[in-house]
Amino acid sequence: MTEEPKVLKSTKARKRRVQAPKEIHGVVYIGHLTEGFCEPQMREYFKQFGNVKQLRLSRSKRTGGSKGYAFVQFENDEVAKIVADTMNGYSMFKKVMTCQHVPAEKVHPSVFRGAQRIFRRPKAHLLAGQRHNKVLTERKEKLAARKLKNKMQKRLDKLNKLGVNYTLPGHGNEIAEAKSEEK
Repeated sequence: MTEEPKVLKSTKARKRRVQAPKEIHGVVYIGHLTEGFCEPQMREYFKQFGNVKQLRLSRSKRTGGSKGYAFVQFENDEVAKIVADTMNGYSMFKKVMTCQHVPAEKVHPSVFRGAQRIFRRPKAHLLAGQRHNKVLTERKEKLAARKLKNKMQKRLDKLNKLGVNYTLPGHGNEIAEAKSEEK
């Protein structure tokens, strides 16, 4: 009695399927990179040694600026070793670069994840500004005013407990009138 292999029909199931990791060879770690030495410049510079298969410059998610290190994959492992030996200790724009050949067994499978994408600066600060500056609905405006009123009342109560009689211009009279109306 033989069992037929289970066929995965959904795309989610296919994505979850464990794939055999590909052996990534010919990788060089480059550290202490200067500001402005980005992907296009790096690709052009390292092309002189041999064909660059993949290149990944590590960047900050928040600002998009370089973190100062990169991984470059060459077609041949021998070329990667030559690059690591040649470029280790190389001075570029007052910074001494460090280059190390990374053995295939030490390369993480996702080291070049997203390396093919064209870099675009993050826009989180623009979205945050839009959220902050958007026009509030009447209901949310009333809620914000009520929260502010309660917050100011707590501060005035703390001051009164300490023996300081203080009324805030624009807020004190409204709060006092609201309290007298409630009683």
